[in-house]
Amino acid sequence: MDISGWGLYNDDTLRHTFADGTVLPHQAAAVVFGGGTPTGGFGNSLVQTATGGFLGITNNGDTVSVRNPGGGTIASLIFENPFGFDIDASWTRDPDITGGEPLVAHYTATGSGESFFSPGTLVNGDPFPGNGAIPSLTLSNSTIAENEAIGTTIGNFIAVNFGGAVAYSFVAGAGDDDNGLFIFDGGFLLTDAILDAEVKTSCQIRVNADDQLGVSLTVSLIITVTDDLFEDADGDGLNETEEGVAGTSDTNADTDGDGVGDGDEVNQWGTDPLDPNSTARAEKPTFDGNDITITWSSVIGVTYRLQQNTSLDDPQGWVDVDGTETIANANTSSVTVTIPGGDERFYRVRTVILK
Repeated sequence: MDISGWGLYNDDTLRHTFADGTVLPHQAAAVVFGGGTPTGGFGNSLVQTATGGFLGITNNGDTVSVRNPGGGTIASLIFENPFGFDIDASWTRDPDITGGEPLVAHYTATGSGESFFSPGTLVNGDPFPGNGAIPSLTLSNSTIAENEAIGTTIGNFIAVNFGGAVAYSFVAGAGDDDNGLFIFDGGFLLTDAILDAEVKTSCQIRVNADDQLGVSLTVSLIITVTDDLFEDADGDGLNETEEGVAGTSDTNADTDGDGVGDGDEVNQWGTDPLDPNSTARAEKPTFDGNDITITWSSVIGVTYRLQQNTSLDDPQGWVDVDGTETIANANTSSVTVTIPGGDERFYRVRTVILK
């Protein structure tokens, strides 16, 4: 709770003003001394000395109140000694925190162990639950796979040492680069765009959390976008795992720039997709009567087979030519076939078994 500018009053006299930037965490305590230099741990409570130089509280019916900057009373308490003599101890509630009025002498309170005071702690000397508590904000999960649909839940926010309901918002500042890619659904973070690991493997967002008690915290968070290893991002016929094995790019369909796609080089021709000089090229065929010899560049260990068709307009008309299966043992391979008399034929070389 931000209590900057709040005042501590004795009757209607202002005795202390809480400085700018004073934040009291949920279930924490503040101790205001009348003067001097307070020393000790005080249960990690917020400790200040009266800005007015003293508090001047007596046991004769003084009304001590805390008021906001507008003058509204937040809480008040009447200090009155029912015994008629100085008890030399502090007054407290019994039971601690929840007890009503009138207050009791500290040494008579349940759990006090007959101690006379406990500034900044519970009557038994333990710290208040929120004392020294530093608010923190994290995500239950900060990783999402690429290509997930818009509106996919990434995780829920974990707000520690906040009080009551927490509201979340995106804010400008360092680490806000990708605020626009996400949205909130209550305490959950959702995608508002389809994320692509080929474009960005991590996203930065800047989030502010505010609770009902005035605790506020702004943090920068990193959302990791994981790669889909079975995606064919560049459409070359190789997924990312296969691209990794071949050493080719998953964003460039023709890594070596030879005009033949990586997938065709790996899966169809058996050529090296990293070497622009490793290509499947046919030489000009030679004829000897009805015999035709077809020669092409090859990769040693790859098996090839000749196919024929009577028309280039019939993509389903390609058939294997019997007896033409060849395992390359050099960088050039060839096969000779006889063309039936009077018939027109078209030929192509097909990779059968890769090495």
